[in-house]
Amino acid sequence: MAGLVKDESNTGINEVDAPAFRSMIALLVLDSAKEFQHNREEMRKMRQELQKTREVYSEVLER
Repeated sequence: MAGLVKDESNTGINEVDAPAFRSMIALLVLDSAKEFQHNREEMRKMRQELQKTREVYSEVLER
C-alpha cells in the first residue's frame, strides 16, 4: 500500500491517505458482496438439481 505513512498516533494511516484506505476497503466489501451473490446463485441451482433428483428417485421407487 504505497503512500501510507505512519502518523504520530501510530495508526499507520495519515489523514491524507485515509480516503484511499476507505476506497480500498469499499472495493473489498463490494468484491465480497459480489462473491456472496454468486455463491447464493450457485446454491440455488444446486438445490433445484437436488429437488429434481429427489423427484426422479421418488418416481423410480413408486414403480
